[in-house]
Amino acid sequence: MNLGTLEVACEQYRELANCIEAMLTGQVRSIGPEHICHCVWNDFNINELILSEGVSAHVLPLIQTLVISRLISPGSEVHTWQWANHRSALYELTGAPLRSSLNSLYRAGGRLLECKDALEKHLAKDRTVIIDAGIATQEVP
Repeated sequence: MNLGTLEVACEQYRELANCIEAMLTGQVRSIGPEHICHCVWNDFNINELILSEGVSAHVLPLIQTLVISRLISPGSEVHTWQWANHRSALYELTGAPLRSSLNSLYRAGGRLLECKDALEKHLAKDRTVIIDAGIATQEVP
Protein backbone atom coordinates (compact mmCIF):
# COMPACT_ATOMS: atom_id res chain seq x y z
CA MET A 1 0.00 0.00 0.00
CA ASN A 2 1.47 3.34 -0.99
CA LEU A 3 -0.02 6.27 0.91
CA GLY A 4 2.51 8.65 -0.61
CA THR A 5 0.42 8.81 -3.79
CA LEU A 6 -2.67 10.07 -1.96
CA GLU A 7 -3.51 13.72 -2.35
CA VAL A 8 -3.12 15.14 1.14
CA ALA A 9 -4.90 18.43 1.74
CA CYS A 10 -2.71 19.80 4.50
CA GLU A 11 0.98 19.42 5.36
CA GLN A 12 0.23 18.14 8.87
CA TYR A 13 -1.80 15.29 7.41
CA ARG A 14 1.03 14.47 5.03
CA GLU A 15 3.22 13.69 8.06
CA LEU A 16 0.46 11.45 9.42
CA ALA A 17 0.21 9.66 6.07
CA ASN A 18 4.00 9.11 6.11
CA CYS A 19 3.80 7.65 9.62
CA ILE A 20 0.95 5.33 8.67
CA GLU A 21 2.83 4.16 5.58
CA ALA A 22 5.93 3.51 7.69
CA MET A 23 3.92 1.42 10.15
CA LEU A 24 2.34 -0.60 7.36
CA THR A 25 5.69 -1.34 5.76
CA GLY A 26 7.32 -2.38 9.04
CA GLN A 27 9.52 0.70 9.36
CA VAL A 28 8.28 1.65 12.82
CA ARG A 29 10.34 4.34 14.53
CA SER A 30 10.01 6.23 17.78
CA ILE A 31 8.34 9.67 17.53
CA GLY A 32 6.75 10.50 20.92
CA PRO A 33 9.77 11.59 22.99
CA GLU A 34 11.31 13.16 19.90
CA HIS A 35 8.20 15.28 19.36
CA ILE A 36 8.22 16.55 22.94
CA CYS A 37 11.92 17.45 22.79
CA HIS A 38 11.48 19.06 19.37
CA CYS A 39 8.65 21.25 20.72
CA VAL A 40 10.74 22.36 23.70
CA TRP A 41 13.67 23.05 21.35
CA ASN A 42 11.41 25.27 19.25
CA ASP A 43 9.85 26.97 22.30
CA PHE A 44 13.34 28.06 23.38
CA ASN A 45 14.18 29.28 19.82
CA ILE A 46 17.40 27.27 19.77
CA ASN A 47 17.58 27.10 15.96
CA GLU A 48 17.46 30.90 15.69
CA LEU A 49 20.24 31.25 18.25
CA ILE A 50 22.45 28.68 16.50
CA LEU A 51 21.87 30.34 13.13
CA SER A 52 22.81 33.71 14.65
CA GLU A 53 26.13 32.14 15.64
CA GLY A 54 26.91 31.55 11.95
CA VAL A 55 26.02 27.87 11.75
CA SER A 56 24.56 26.71 8.44
CA ALA A 57 20.89 25.73 8.38
CA HIS A 58 21.95 22.40 6.85
CA VAL A 59 23.64 21.46 10.14
CA LEU A 60 20.61 22.19 12.36
CA PRO A 61 19.01 18.71 12.09
CA LEU A 62 22.31 17.11 13.14
CA ILE A 63 22.81 19.49 16.08
CA GLN A 64 19.26 18.90 17.25
CA THR A 65 19.81 15.15 16.89
CA LEU A 66 22.94 15.29 19.03
CA VAL A 67 21.12 17.06 21.85
CA ILE A 68 17.83 15.18 21.72
CA SER A 69 19.51 11.79 21.43
CA ARG A 70 21.37 12.46 24.70
CA LEU A 71 17.97 12.90 26.38
CA ILE A 72 16.21 9.91 24.80
CA SER A 73 18.90 7.36 24.00
CA PRO A 74 22.26 8.46 25.45
CA GLY A 75 25.39 7.07 23.88
CA SER A 76 28.34 7.79 21.65
CA GLU A 77 28.13 9.54 18.32
CA VAL A 78 28.08 6.09 16.66
CA HIS A 79 25.11 5.12 18.83
CA THR A 80 23.44 8.48 18.08
CA TRP A 81 23.92 8.00 14.33
CA GLN A 82 22.41 4.49 14.48
CA TRP A 83 19.53 5.68 16.65
CA ALA A 84 18.73 8.64 14.37
CA ASN A 85 18.91 6.64 11.16
CA HIS A 86 17.31 3.36 12.22
CA ARG A 87 15.16 3.74 15.36
CA SER A 88 14.00 7.35 15.55
CA ALA A 89 11.70 9.47 13.42
CA LEU A 90 13.35 12.71 14.56
CA TYR A 91 14.32 13.66 11.00
CA GLU A 92 10.60 13.63 10.15
CA LEU A 93 10.34 16.62 12.51
CA THR A 94 13.63 18.42 11.85
CA GLY A 95 13.99 17.65 8.17
CA ALA A 96 16.70 15.38 6.88
CA PRO A 97 20.27 16.62 7.17
CA LEU A 98 22.12 17.46 3.98
CA ARG A 99 24.60 14.71 4.83
CA SER A 100 23.73 12.01 7.34
CA SER A 101 27.18 10.49 7.72
CA LEU A 102 28.93 9.79 11.00
CA ASN A 103 31.61 12.34 10.08
CA SER A 104 28.90 14.98 9.57
CA LEU A 105 27.61 14.20 13.05
CA TYR A 106 31.11 14.66 14.50
CA ARG A 107 31.48 18.00 12.70
CA ALA A 108 28.06 19.12 13.96
CA GLY A 109 29.22 18.33 17.49
CA GLY A 110 32.17 20.66 16.96
CA ARG A 111 29.86 23.43 15.76
CA LEU A 112 27.60 22.88 18.77
CA LEU A 113 30.57 23.21 21.11
CA GLU A 114 31.46 26.54 19.46
CA CYS A 115 27.95 27.78 20.39
CA LYS A 116 28.18 26.63 24.01
CA ASP A 117 28.63 30.06 25.62
CA ALA A 118 25.86 31.67 23.58
CA LEU A 119 23.52 28.77 24.36
CA GLU A 120 24.23 28.99 28.08
CA LYS A 121 23.56 32.75 28.10
CA HIS A 122 20.39 32.31 26.06
CA LEU A 123 19.00 29.57 28.31
CA ALA A 124 19.95 31.38 31.52
CA LYS A 125 18.36 34.66 30.42
CA ASP A 126 16.42 36.21 33.29
CA ARG A 127 17.77 33.37 35.48
CA THR A 128 14.46 31.54 35.05
CA VAL A 129 13.63 28.31 33.29
CA ILE A 130 9.99 28.03 32.30
CA ILE A 131 8.43 24.89 30.93
CA ASP A 132 5.49 26.19 28.93
CA ALA A 133 3.38 23.10 29.53
CA GLY A 134 2.69 24.44 33.03
CA ILE A 135 4.52 21.50 34.61
CA ALA A 136 7.09 23.57 36.48
CA THR A 137 8.66 26.95 36.92
CA GLN A 138 12.05 26.82 38.56
CA GLU A 139 14.26 29.67 39.73
CA VAL A 140 17.86 28.96 38.77
CA PRO A 141 20.34 29.92 41.53
